[in-house]
Amino acid sequence: MSKLFLNVMDRISVIAVWIGGSALLLSSFVVSVDVLLRKFAGITMAGSDEITGYVFAIATSSAIALTLREKSNIRIDLLYNLAPSKFRLFLDVLSFLAIGLLLALMFNGAMQVALDSYELGTISVTPLQTPLAVPQMLWLTGFAVALLMWLALALRLMTGGSQVIHSLIGARSLESEIEQELDALEEAASKSPSSPVDTTSMARGN
Repeated sequence: MSKLFLNVMDRISVIAVWIGGSALLLSSFVVSVDVLLRKFAGITMAGSDEITGYVFAIATSSAIALTLREKSNIRIDLLYNLAPSKFRLFLDVLSFLAIGLLLALMFNGAMQVALDSYELGTISVTPLQTPLAVPQMLWLTGFAVALLMWLALALRLMTGGSQVIHSLIGARSLESEIEQELDALEEAASKSPSSPVDTTSMARGN
């Protein structure tokens, strides 16, 4: 059951990132058009900066779940790598619990802001007069997905041993990061038929 829940959250987190990234690309296009119109036509698209701010906030919260799953958050692991394995396991669990607490606080704060805006009917003081509850609810959804991802990982950790804990929430070693980069290069090379040299095999051979 825990594996199924985690697999579902994996798919949802990827979808969330694609939606957020696509929205960012679209908003950057809108801003570019706005800049060109200001430069060459002397007109502006009202609200482009406002929409971009909403999109950036929503895309940021939507990326947290996949960041947590892929262990892509920044970690200062100088002392971590020097510690005994049992102490590293303790640090992994402690940091995971701290992240869960942080996500719960962020979700609660975002929910309070969104509910207040909805109940008060708050609108932005801009030409668009955007009902703030709408972008805030989408922003809140990103935190909800991240919290669900944390819960899925927590359930999986409860049913596994130390190896499962390290694979899911442990800091990546330098070797694993290099291996991941080489795999990415190999995949990119395989998709490019015009590549005459297998740089990945050369890197692995060295």
